[in-house]
Amino acid sequence: MIIDYLANLADALAVTDADAYTTYSYDLGNVTPKNDVGAGEPLALVWSVDVAAAGTTDTTDFKVVYATTEDLATGTIAVSTMRIAKALLTAGAVIVQPIPPYLGPCRYIGGKVELGANDTITVSCAIVPLRDAYTWKAYADNVVWDA
Repeated sequence: MIIDYLANLADALAVTDADAYTTYSYDLGNVTPKNDVGAGEPLALVWSVDVAAAGTTDTTDFKVVYATTEDLATGTIAVSTMRIAKALLTAGAVIVQPIPPYLGPCRYIGGKVELGANDTITVSCAIVPLRDAYTWKAYADNVVWDA
């Protein structure tokens, strides 16, 4: 699958002992009304686990968030949450999280990972068409291709 560079929200985001927003957000545009994520083809956040979850908490929360600022820190609204058991968050695991339609005042869309104290995980995240999300494959970094 080909991923739009601007739809790649996080690449090997190391989350340690706290919550973290994706490194980047997707700008829905400053038009009135805002671009409607629910119009057209359904989209999804696809999270791939680069380094397995570790720590003492049994679950990790993955969220789709809308915000009024690019860094996702202001006016943030979580519109979807998936709680995944730590035992399932092994390296190479893929989580598909459909993005629900939203017609609010927020301009940016992104993701958030919420961990318990002393927990760690490293993830990557991208926005893809929902129809392609279930064919996502996570590959290890530094792959050498033979010609």
